[in-house]
Amino acid sequence: MKLKSKMKKYIDQAKRAILQSYYCHYLNKPINKSTVFMESRNGNIVADNILILAKEMQNPEYKIKKIYLAVKKDYWETAKKLCETYHIQVNLIPNSSRQYYRAFATAKYLFTDTTFSYNFVKRDGQIIVNTWHGTPIKAMGKFNENERFDIGNVQRSFVMSDFILCQGDCIKERLSEAYMLKNIFPGKFLMSGFPRNSIFSNTEQREALRKLLGWENKSVCIYMPTFRGMSCQNTGRVPANEEQIKYIETSLIELDQKLTDNQLLVIKFHPFLSGKCNIKDLQHVVYWPDVPYLTYDILNCADALITDYSSVMYDFVNANRKIIL
Repeated sequence: MKLKSKMKKYIDQAKRAILQSYYCHYLNKPINKSTVFMESRNGNIVADNILILAKEMQNPEYKIKKIYLAVKKDYWETAKKLCETYHIQVNLIPNSSRQYYRAFATAKYLFTDTTFSYNFVKRDGQIIVNTWHGTPIKAMGKFNENERFDIGNVQRSFVMSDFILCQGDCIKERLSEAYMLKNIFPGKFLMSGFPRNSIFSNTEQREALRKLLGWENKSVCIYMPTFRGMSCQNTGRVPANEEQIKYIETSLIELDQKLTDNQLLVIKFHPFLSGKCNIKDLQHVVYWPDVPYLTYDILNCADALITDYSSVMYDFVNANRKIIL
């Protein structure tokens, strides 16, 4: 068994080395001025800001001929369905593949909402836009003692960016302080709202999707808490424990008993907690619908939001509906 494990380790190392050689090869190829490379959460998902920007760039005035969207194998079908739902013409490419490194190295414009891989080398002539993925209100970067040792690539990705999308001066200050960008970031903060929040002014889409989901005659409250069960340690990341899960289940049972038939509580947990709570016997509490729509399209269907210190509260403010903290 040990021999098999070692062989797999060496094979994986060899694959990475080969792919790295491809990347180095493509770094010598010309930059394609009409090509865009996009990646969301390192290929683990296609989040709202990135997909909405991809849709916008299909406008002929931008003269973009190809948009490459990098996703990991486990998310491939979901990404494909999302692109079909929103009629977005992109070239899906497997994360960390040969096609990935070719697009990575030769695209003129690159978009991310987190960071690029540690081996990425920005070329002269490439333009990077970092949309980030939330409003930084919790301790992060150097302010989080469990993250301080691991912020190098985040800082590096910010410093390489030409533009960082920002919702206001306070957010600019938070990011700058957390990742020590002052005096080293040569780019520009774009003071603008998140592209994903434009959905909150789309009442037609809200009503159509509520009808599709069967929510049109219900008062819908969405519960989106931040995950609290993880901490960084030398041994890795610690998931939610049984005590936390039991507490959440008990609380949801109590809530379910107090809700009426025209009320619905829709839960979207952090991915680390998703699916771990048993709510199948509850009448008025359901998990997030499994439909090929972006998170903020579903959120726009809500009449109210329950959350804690998750930055989704700042997004939902745009809807001008009730928020329970």
